[in-house]
Amino acid sequence: MLAVKLAALKKIFRPASPIDDRELFRGRTRELVKVIGAVQELGQHAVVYGERGIGKTSLAYMARDSFRVTSVGPSLAVRIPCSADDDFASVWKKLSPRLVSELDLLDASYAEALSPTLERAKSVLDSEEITPDVVARALHLVSNRVPLLVVLDEFDRIGDLGSPTLFADLIKTLSDDLIPCTLVIVGVADDVDGLISGHRSVERALRQISMPRMSPDELREIIVGGFSALHERAGVKITLTPQVESSIVQLAQGFPNYAHLLAGSVGEIALVQGIEEVGMEVFARALAHALEEAQQSIRTSYTEAVSSARADAQFSMTLLACAMAKVDEIGFFAPADVRDPLSEIAGKAKGTQHFLHHLKKFSDEPSWILEVRGEGRKTRYRFRNPLMRPFVYIKGLKDGFLSAETGSIKPKAK
Repeated sequence: MLAVKLAALKKIFRPASPIDDRELFRGRTRELVKVIGAVQELGQHAVVYGERGIGKTSLAYMARDSFRVTSVGPSLAVRIPCSADDDFASVWKKLSPRLVSELDLLDASYAEALSPTLERAKSVLDSEEITPDVVARALHLVSNRVPLLVVLDEFDRIGDLGSPTLFADLIKTLSDDLIPCTLVIVGVADDVDGLISGHRSVERALRQISMPRMSPDELREIIVGGFSALHERAGVKITLTPQVESSIVQLAQGFPNYAHLLAGSVGEIALVQGIEEVGMEVFARALAHALEEAQQSIRTSYTEAVSSARADAQFSMTLLACAMAKVDEIGFFAPADVRDPLSEIAGKAKGTQHFLHHLKKFSDEPSWILEVRGEGRKTRYRFRNPLMRPFVYIKGLKDGFLSAETGSIKPKAK
């Protein structure tokens, strides 16, 4: 029985995988409406961009689900994951196998009727050099028979520098020729220019959807809605004290996967120990479990960053101060922004001269945990992987540098 309950919990709180279940999707209403609007408008396409781990792929799955639900009759919606080895041509070589897999899910008679069209599209992509015009022709063949949505996920991973311009050419062709196929491009970037370039005129065909970090209310939707779903699906009632709920929201730092990670860790301990109301004592134990369950790459990078041959080196405190530093709209902070939080953590005044060599270590290999921009007095830093920041917060709380006695994470009183 416990195994069944744990399995239900793992399906609800999923820090390592995107949400593809509409009933479990929380928040992001505004962004989802924008994507659906682009999908439903002929000649319009969408580009979804934002930080890593912010929920972009989950949004893409919800767009695919909405496309299927709102289409009149059968439809085809495929997701193509991109990689560092890809270029424009190799991405579109993945289209035909994905379409065939989707076709298998349709009614047999309808699938049989569509098969010749998919074969024709495959032959177009196989027989010629793959250019934007060739891809547009293949997409037109399919979308003329059945509503078609193509999600290009992890678009920023494409290693070929010339590919973004080719994709821009393709979007312009699809839009100008009113080909009834919608592209949704998803990737990590500060802005659209960082993800796709090319014709300035392509902007009118692109619905630009920025994915900000989740608001506290949206994170609470994940937590409260998740445990409500657990009650409905597995008959298990687990409630969190307001203090625990607030601590999870603050530690998640706007990232949905950390809300999933922490809530899932709390839920697992509560299930195993038969606890119905989770207080701060259980939450403290859940922190250790969450750190063990965090991404291996995050844990490894953290260890490399704070390790030192000197016993008095306080890299972990400086890194925590970096996580607590005030940042600008794209996540950068100045050395001066680290001074006050580090002084609070250490319990004594710390000038920039005490930690500048730490920042250098964090921004050099093998640590390479911080990205550097500017020089001299204009030097600014930010976490290369934004998911590192909430991890550092959680580690600081577990190691006793921070206190959550009031539900507000702050430096522990010395």
